[in-house]
Amino acid sequence: MAEPTGTIEPIPLYDRKDLSLLGGLGEMFSNYINQPLNTEDPLQNLVSGLSQNVSKYDFAMGGGTKLASGFLVARETAIKEIKKLQAAARRQREIIDRSTDPNELQGATTKLASIEKQLKFKVDKQALADKKNSVADATSKTGQTLFHGSSKTGIKSLEIPKQIFDKTGKEIVTKNSTGGIYSVADPSDPRFKSFSKGFASKGGGDKGSGYVLKADFKKPLDIDDMPDDMLDVLKNMEQYRGRPSRGGNTKIDFDINTVLRGSNYNQSKTPMGIDKEFADIFKTRGYDALKFPKRNMGGESETFVSLDPSNLKITDEIPYDQLDDFIRTLLNDL
Repeated sequence: MAEPTGTIEPIPLYDRKDLSLLGGLGEMFSNYINQPLNTEDPLQNLVSGLSQNVSKYDFAMGGGTKLASGFLVARETAIKEIKKLQAAARRQREIIDRSTDPNELQGATTKLASIEKQLKFKVDKQALADKKNSVADATSKTGQTLFHGSSKTGIKSLEIPKQIFDKTGKEIVTKNSTGGIYSVADPSDPRFKSFSKGFASKGGGDKGSGYVLKADFKKPLDIDDMPDDMLDVLKNMEQYRGRPSRGGNTKIDFDINTVLRGSNYNQSKTPMGIDKEFADIFKTRGYDALKFPKRNMGGESETFVSLDPSNLKITDEIPYDQLDDFIRTLLNDL
């Protein structure tokens, strides 16, 4: 939402005579918001944020956004309810303007306050529904919507954790993924919320945020459907590294085995953290992201690992304490 540009007395919503919907919520409030924002008028601020999203989310019923038919039906119903509330508010305002009867004035004032409260709730609810639908609609490979949890708040852009080395130049093994950034395909995936809170073992534990990401992958690799040439690379590398002269297995050996055959523990093909050495196998062959199939663990979705942070853009941040409401709204009626 834009920063307030001034402070004036709020224009009562029920005073406006030209608040027709005209096919979209943004149109309905166009005149109401054509004034400097007043931070003491929460309805105006809410409506302003709604209107600013008109072009982005295409509120107009005949717009180009591919909205689900169920969403359109529910949205049309909500619009009708908002129109009825507006009309009811105008009637009560007219009574207040003309009446001299104290009892009638008191009754109209009470009813008007109740209607305004309902109107704000309806608008607020529809704003969240439109936001949910805009996220759910982004399903193509380019512009894939993903979800990332972090114990840190206020992140503006994601970065791959750097490798840490000791004085001798040997890499210090940490629990961080130095090869890529993990995210999930479904906001209901329990890892989204868990990582938004943080883990004490990773130095987290504080309440962080969930982030909605827009991914622009140029060449993602589906681990469950790898082309033959990539399979050959991994198998040849496994065979070479398996020679007795190379000593015991290291993490990269376990990771290669995991993506080829699945973990011995749960048959999952998703490594527990990806380091730079493993990621470079794919990056040197032009891949910028890895897609892993669902693990057989309650509620989990596909896992994406971006090998290049520049292909991820943060489009929204949701504080940990608001994640339950966000996820519920996002998935409702899908």
